[in-house]
Amino acid sequence: MRSSFPALLYRFQMRLLLYLLLVGSIPLLVAVGVFYHQTNGYSQRELTANVAQAHQQVLTGAARELQAVRSFAQQAAEDYAVLAYSRQQAAGGYPAQIGELRSYIERFLYQQTLHNRYFAQICLTVSSSNRTLCSQGYGGLEAMGSPQDMRPGKFEPSVGGSDQGSYIVRYLQPVGDSASSDELGYIVIWYNLSRMMKDLEVASVDQALVDEEGRMLYRSGNLDLSLFPASVNGLELDGASVRSVRKLDVPGGEWSSYYQAPNTFAQTAMPSLRKLLALLFAVLAVLSIGSSLVFARYVTRPLHRLKGLMKRAELGDLKAYWMSKGMDEWNDLGESYNQMLNRLEELIKQVKLEEALKKEAEMEALHYQLNPHFLYNTLNTIKWVAKIHKTPQISEVVSALVRLLQASLGKKGDFITLREECGLVRDYMEIQSFRYGDRVQARFELDPQTERCIVPRMLLQPLVENAIIHGIEPSRRQGVITIRTWLDRDLLFCQVEDNGIGMEAAAGGRADGFAGAALSAERHEADADLTGEAGPAGGEGQAPETEWAEPEAAAKRGERLPERGAGRAAAVRPGGGRAGQPGGAGPSEAWAAGGGERPSGQELAEAQARPDDERAGATPIGGKSLRERMSGIGIAHIREKIKLYYGPEYKLHMTSKPGEGTVVRMFLPIHRSEE
Repeated sequence: MRSSFPALLYRFQMRLLLYLLLVGSIPLLVAVGVFYHQTNGYSQRELTANVAQAHQQVLTGAARELQAVRSFAQQAAEDYAVLAYSRQQAAGGYPAQIGELRSYIERFLYQQTLHNRYFAQICLTVSSSNRTLCSQGYGGLEAMGSPQDMRPGKFEPSVGGSDQGSYIVRYLQPVGDSASSDELGYIVIWYNLSRMMKDLEVASVDQALVDEEGRMLYRSGNLDLSLFPASVNGLELDGASVRSVRKLDVPGGEWSSYYQAPNTFAQTAMPSLRKLLALLFAVLAVLSIGSSLVFARYVTRPLHRLKGLMKRAELGDLKAYWMSKGMDEWNDLGESYNQMLNRLEELIKQVKLEEALKKEAEMEALHYQLNPHFLYNTLNTIKWVAKIHKTPQISEVVSALVRLLQASLGKKGDFITLREECGLVRDYMEIQSFRYGDRVQARFELDPQTERCIVPRMLLQPLVENAIIHGIEPSRRQGVITIRTWLDRDLLFCQVEDNGIGMEAAAGGRADGFAGAALSAERHEADADLTGEAGPAGGEGQAPETEWAEPEAAAKRGERLPERGAGRAAAVRPGGGRAGQPGGAGPSEAWAAGGGERPSGQELAEAQARPDDERAGATPIGGKSLRERMSGIGIAHIREKIKLYYGPEYKLHMTSKPGEGTVVRMFLPIHRSEE
């Protein structure tokens, strides 16, 4: 069960159902909340107003009834029969007349109790004779209390009245002789307050009456007077009840009326509102379920169909096209899917074609590797012959050249350690020392922690070669190349610095060349004189002769113009003679040996018309520039290698000043060898 419930939540139908329920319930809850807030406020105002009005109506009726009691008592005290009966009792009149008056008074009082059913008892007491006449006889008169402790003109609670289930109050009215101002007696009315309040009250309402002395005159229900407002004429709504306190003016005093009515909105409207809300949620749930099923049918069916087509395409069927027609959105998605299949099929064909071309290129590369392997084996033979004939210098140079050839063939892979790379630079410098002697020196300042770092093969050697050819060789002074490596945070820094001629202003804008690439022909000719390198037919230590063809004559004859600044080998005949003479390769043969086509006389003339620095930096008529032929691998190649291996965030920077040398600095990520 625990595993199936999360899976159920991930189904589209369930998520859609929850979404519809959420979207539908939020507006419903907001509407119900707003409706309840407005209705509750209105109902509270209406309820409090109705309670106040009902309380006031009860008090108005009670005051009217109590005022009627007072009026009747005053009228009865002034009645002729009551006064005559009281005087004759005091004077000792005729018994027959007294008897008639007594009978009249008893009938009169009885008729008043019939007329006003709130009158529990009406009695007339004569003070002189202490005789009492009552409307209901004398039964229970003692239980209603003696009028001796009563104050005239004031309602007071009857002793023991509440114990019998009824609240009865008494009212005493004196009977006096207006002529003599003597008090002849008094009339006492016992008033049934419970019966009157029940007739005035509304159903389900609790009320209490308390006189000014705090005596309970009337109470219905279980009222807690401590919950009522302390202020007079106060009104309070407390949960399920509305409480009101008002003053009631009665003859001879002032009573406090406590009125408590139920909150009809909370008791009747809230359950109805809850039922309505439950009904709305049920309807919403049914609509959401139906909508989710209908919507899921029209959405998930094309989705499952598209999913099946993708499964077929995943298994290799690239012809599993979307052919269904439906809503525009699904048609657009199907068209995109079909285009993806077509594009994927084209990419697969292209990859197969590239793989075929790659295999063909590999076979061609294996074919062209015969020449380097043949040269590598030949150099090994020369090395052993030099050792046999005890010529160690030639043997060391050939060994260094063999190691460079091994590195260029990539037998150890595309990456080697920095220690091995610096070993290749040392081999290269050993070969150059055979040519330059002590004129060029290399210094290594390597951080021991960097020697095990892995770098691309042939990374530093081309920079050292460029420093010699373009920086130190044209400077005609002692050259020093300093190679430094260090670590800084998570970067490996490699720097090649020389004290050559530096970067000239004309070449400062080029990204992968030194200023020495724009050297003039005179500097190269002077450099050729300083090298002292013997040609194949020259004597040991004797500089071979060079001969530069006249530009005009060469243009007329259609011969190749010798490249200025290309070193001695560019103008030396293979047989030791001069170019253009018997025994050596002529201009046409030398050009063909370089791999280019024979230039025309117009091309030779245009090449001669260019400035020296432009011819040195640009591509000459032979195809490759002087800088590229001399350096082998340009700085642009090093930059491209760093970009391909590590990405564009790792770069090569070059700074130079004319006459002060050039500094090339690279920063690479740190990768260490596990060996």
